[in-house]
Amino acid sequence: MSVKDGGRAFPRPYGNTGHSNEPSWSTDEVGMSLRDWFAGQALAGYLALHGGDNDGVPGPNMAARRAYAYAAAMLAQREAK
Repeated sequence: MSVKDGGRAFPRPYGNTGHSNEPSWSTDEVGMSLRDWFAGQALAGYLALHGGDNDGVPGPNMAARRAYAYAAAMLAQREAK
Protein backbone atom coordinates (compact mmCIF):
# COMPACT_ATOMS: atom_id res chain seq x y z
CA MET A 1 0.00 0.00 0.00
CA SER A 2 1.58 3.27 -1.05
CA VAL A 3 1.18 6.46 0.93
CA LYS A 4 -0.46 9.35 -0.88
CA ASP A 5 2.05 12.15 -0.58
CA GLY A 6 0.28 14.91 -2.51
CA GLY A 7 3.08 15.23 -5.06
CA ARG A 8 5.93 17.70 -4.82
CA ALA A 9 5.56 20.57 -2.36
CA PHE A 10 7.36 23.04 -4.61
CA PRO A 11 7.17 22.02 -8.29
CA ARG A 12 9.19 24.18 -10.63
CA PRO A 13 8.26 25.41 -14.08
CA TYR A 14 10.54 23.95 -16.72
CA GLY A 15 9.37 25.67 -19.90
CA ASN A 16 6.43 26.30 -22.16
CA THR A 17 4.42 23.51 -23.68
CA GLY A 18 4.12 25.49 -26.91
CA HIS A 19 0.33 25.60 -26.64
CA SER A 20 0.04 28.72 -24.51
CA ASN A 21 2.00 31.18 -22.49
CA GLU A 22 1.51 29.03 -19.41
CA PRO A 23 4.58 27.11 -18.24
CA SER A 24 4.35 23.40 -17.74
CA TRP A 25 5.25 22.21 -14.27
CA SER A 26 7.80 19.62 -13.29
CA THR A 27 6.26 17.17 -10.84
CA ASP A 28 9.03 14.60 -10.84
CA GLU A 29 11.63 16.75 -9.10
CA VAL A 30 13.39 15.24 -6.15
CA GLY A 31 12.72 16.85 -2.84
CA MET A 32 10.03 17.32 -0.27
CA SER A 33 6.54 15.97 -0.82
CA LEU A 34 3.47 17.97 0.07
CA ARG A 35 2.84 15.41 2.85
CA ASP A 36 6.29 16.12 4.32
CA TRP A 37 5.70 19.87 4.07
CA PHE A 38 2.34 19.61 5.85
CA ALA A 39 3.87 17.37 8.54
CA GLY A 40 6.72 19.82 9.10
CA GLN A 41 4.29 22.69 9.50
CA ALA A 42 2.14 20.67 11.91
CA LEU A 43 5.24 19.65 13.88
CA ALA A 44 6.40 23.25 14.20
CA GLY A 45 3.00 24.25 15.58
CA TYR A 46 2.88 21.26 17.90
CA LEU A 47 6.32 22.00 19.33
CA ALA A 48 5.54 25.72 19.68
CA LEU A 49 2.51 24.80 21.76
CA HIS A 50 3.87 21.81 23.70
CA GLY A 51 7.63 22.33 23.74
CA GLY A 52 10.07 19.45 23.81
CA ASP A 53 9.70 16.14 25.57
CA ASN A 54 10.13 17.55 29.09
CA ASP A 55 7.59 17.67 31.90
CA GLY A 56 5.50 14.73 30.75
CA VAL A 57 4.96 16.00 27.19
CA PRO A 58 5.07 13.15 24.67
CA GLY A 59 8.47 12.58 23.12
CA PRO A 60 9.61 13.07 19.53
CA ASN A 61 8.14 9.80 18.23
CA MET A 62 4.66 10.78 19.38
CA ALA A 63 5.09 14.31 18.04
CA ALA A 64 6.15 12.92 14.63
CA ARG A 65 3.20 10.51 14.52
CA ARG A 66 0.82 13.34 15.32
CA ALA A 67 2.39 15.61 12.72
CA TYR A 68 1.95 12.99 9.98
CA ALA A 69 -1.61 12.31 11.15
CA TYR A 70 -2.37 16.00 10.60
CA ALA A 71 -0.64 15.86 7.22
CA ALA A 72 -2.77 12.86 6.19
CA ALA A 73 -5.91 14.70 7.27
CA MET A 74 -4.93 17.77 5.25
CA LEU A 75 -4.27 15.68 2.13
CA ALA A 76 -7.61 13.86 2.57
CA GLN A 77 -9.41 17.18 2.90
CA ARG A 78 -7.79 18.43 -0.32
CA GLU A 79 -9.13 15.38 -2.17
CA ALA A 80 -12.62 15.79 -0.69
CA LYS A 81 -13.33 19.12 -2.37
